[in-house]
Amino acid sequence: MNTLRKRNTKKYDGVLKMDKRHTFKNRILKSDNKGESLWATGKEIKGLQTRGDTTVPGNPQEVTESFNKYFSTIAENTLKNMTYNINTMLFHQQSEEETIKIGSI
Repeated sequence: MNTLRKRNTKKYDGVLKMDKRHTFKNRILKSDNKGESLWATGKEIKGLQTRGDTTVPGNPQEVTESFNKYFSTIAENTLKNMTYNINTMLFHQQSEEETIKIGSI
């Protein structure tokens, strides 16, 4: 009895899986915006939901200024904190043939 139940459950699960696959495939194929439908279907399959409110708390002007200050100075600050030695950078003159060879790689 238990074996029959397991077998029927497997059959049912297989049919259900194929039906879901068929439903999702048709939804995407019939959609006007296939990319959006594909993402929505993927989220549905994975059980993902939107995060809800994604606003940043605080005064919008202050938040904007803070972001601008951070992103406008990050490169400069990174370079200031890097340690390197200009003497370890060795340069040598190269011929036109060497330049062409490098360009064709």
